[in-house]
Amino acid sequence: MTDRNLASALGVMRTARMSEAASARVREQLEQRWRDRAPARRRLALPWFVPSLATALLVLAVGAATLRAGADSALYGARVAIEDSLVALHADLDDRLDYIRELYDERTEEAARAEAVGNALAAGRARAAQDDALRLLNATAPKAEEPVPPSTPEPSAAVVAPSPSATPAPGPTVAPARTPTATPRPTTAPTAKPTPSPTPTSFLVTVRGGVVNPDGSPANDVCVSTAPVATAPTLATVSTITTTTCFTYAKSGTVTATIPARKYQTVTLYFSRNDTATGKTLHGQVTFTVTGSNVSFGVVQLGF
Repeated sequence: MTDRNLASALGVMRTARMSEAASARVREQLEQRWRDRAPARRRLALPWFVPSLATALLVLAVGAATLRAGADSALYGARVAIEDSLVALHADLDDRLDYIRELYDERTEEAARAEAVGNALAAGRARAAQDDALRLLNATAPKAEEPVPPSTPEPSAAVVAPSPSATPAPGPTVAPARTPTATPRPTTAPTAKPTPSPTPTSFLVTVRGGVVNPDGSPANDVCVSTAPVATAPTLATVSTITTTTCFTYAKSGTVTATIPARKYQTVTLYFSRNDTATGKTLHGQVTFTVTGSNVSFGVVQLGF
C-alpha cells in the first residue's frame, strides 16, 4: 500500500460515522484493556494504636522543643508558662523555694547572654520572665507575723464596806448615857501580783533567702549583719569581723546562715555591699518573725 492509498483511506474514514452500538462496544473494550493493564493497588492497613502513638510522639516532640526554647524563640512564652505551672507539683516548701530560685538564676543568665550579644528582644523576654520568677518567690515565701503579747490580768482591789453599829432603843423612864461608837476602817484586800510568763529559750535557726542588685542580677560578696553598717567591709577583712558587723556573706545571690533566736522573736537583717563602679555602698534590710528552726525571708533587692 502506497502513501497515496493510505491517505485516501484515512480521508474516507474521516467522513464515515460509526453506529451507536459499535461505538459503545469499542469504548467498553478500550476500558477493559485499560483496567487489565493498570497495576493492582494494595491497601496498607495500619494497626489501631499507630495514630495514637504518632500523636503522643508529636506532643512529646513539641513539649521538648518548648522546654528547650531560648529567649529568642517564639516558644519562650509557652516555656515560661509551663515552668511556672510546675511550681505546684513541689509539695514541700523548701523544695518549692529552691525550684523557684533555680528558675530565677537561669532566667537571669539568659538575660545576661542576650544582652551580651545585643539581642534586645530576647533580653526583654528574659527580664520579664525573671520578674515573674521574683514575683513567684515573694508570693511563696512565708510572710513575717507579728507576735501576740500574752494578756496580763489586771489586779482588782476588794473594798470591805463598814457595817453600821446597832443603837439601843431608849427605855420608857431612864435615858441611858450616850457612849461613842468606834467606826471601823475599811480594809483593803492585798493586790494580786501577775504571774510572770516564762522566758522562751533560744535555739539555732537556719535562715535562707536571696539578695539581688538594683538591676535584678544576683549580688555577690554582700555583708549580712544584725545592725546597720555604714560602709560594708570587704572580704579581705573577714578575719577581723565581729558579730556587731558582718556575721556572714552572700554568695551568688544566696544567703544561708545559722543564728540563735527565740520563738516568735522579730529579727532584722541588714545587707550592704561596696559598688566599685560608683564608689558607693548598696544597702537593704528584711524583718521576719522566727516561727521554727527554718525561716525563709524571700528576696532582698539592694539600693543606694
